[in-house]
Amino acid sequence: QITRLIQYLKCLPVKVVSIDKLEADDIIAYMSKDMAKRFNTKSYIVSSDKDFLQLVDDNITVYRPIEREFYDVATVKQKFGIIPENFIHYKVLIGDASDKVPGVKGLGKKGVLKRFPELAGEAISFDVLYDLSVERLKDSVVFARVVHDWEKLLNTRKIMDLENPMVSEEEKSYLSQLPLEPLNELRILEFMSLYSEDGLNHHIKNTEF
Repeated sequence: QITRLIQYLKCLPVKVVSIDKLEADDIIAYMSKDMAKRFNTKSYIVSSDKDFLQLVDDNITVYRPIEREFYDVATVKQKFGIIPENFIHYKVLIGDASDKVPGVKGLGKKGVLKRFPELAGEAISFDVLYDLSVERLKDSVVFARVVHDWEKLLNTRKIMDLENPMVSEEEKSYLSQLPLEPLNELRILEFMSLYSEDGLNHHIKNTEF
């Protein structure tokens, strides 16, 4: 199905980017920041993956199609009670079941802000969470778990960190050139031929346009 989807996309004025052994998340993260900076414009990431919310700033907005909602800085603050700069800390602490990444046992979505209210304020470094946990060891076993599992948490953060995508200089050079290249032409007859072959019938409205 992925191969077939690419065939469809090649009939449309869009670009398909794929680099061997490079995660799509890292490609999207690098290009969204690079394009916003180089072209003095805004980037929009369309994804239901919450990891992208750590990239949200004045120039990067995430559209979550399941919710049909745009997430800007204010929306992230409203929904999660934290600023985007601290979102990765939040995700590391609570974990992500969809990615099979465990968080800190006993620390849920509500408890994380109760134990670490600093996440709701200004941007802080991840190391601050360790220092705070050491200071609060007597307050809850959760803080002891943070200290005990700190190396694992650091590794989880490295994996989740999209502010510093794992993209080589050579790959950055290639990705930076893509926005300058012309888009594919719209090949509607080829698209509709695939559409008919796959028996999609009336799944796409107004195909005559």
